[in-house]
Amino acid sequence: NEWLKDTGLTLGIGLFTSGMLQTGLKTLVGRSRPIEQRGAFAYNMFSDSPGYHSFPSGHVAVATSISYIIARRSKSVPVKIVFYGLAGITAISRMYTDAHWISDVAFGSVLAIGCSELAIQYVDRIRKHKNQQAKLN
Repeated sequence: NEWLKDTGLTLGIGLFTSGMLQTGLKTLVGRSRPIEQRGAFAYNMFSDSPGYHSFPSGHVAVATSISYIIARRSKSVPVKIVFYGLAGITAISRMYTDAHWISDVAFGSVLAIGCSELAIQYVDRIRKHKNQQAKLN
């Protein structure tokens, strides 16, 4: 099934790139989590402490990446609603539990959408190239 292969490859690329970026940014930025009660502007760059790994939200980046890719590759409106809803619930829960500030969640989503869109375009180009090669043979 080509749809399944392409979707799996797109998910792998999107999750890998957004995961690498968000993990690096967490350590680089070193923003304090709300539960630490240090305030939204408390930073400790290059900290190993999970208490300073708030920005950006990794959970939201993963949920958004999966949701965006599945929704973009699916034609079913109910599937789109369910997957985007799951990403939204993830974002709300991360703020509700004081794990992230709203800007952490927003940036995690934007990062995931950007990485996912690039992954979609890349896999689409691969598919077009393979189809052109098959026509030539």
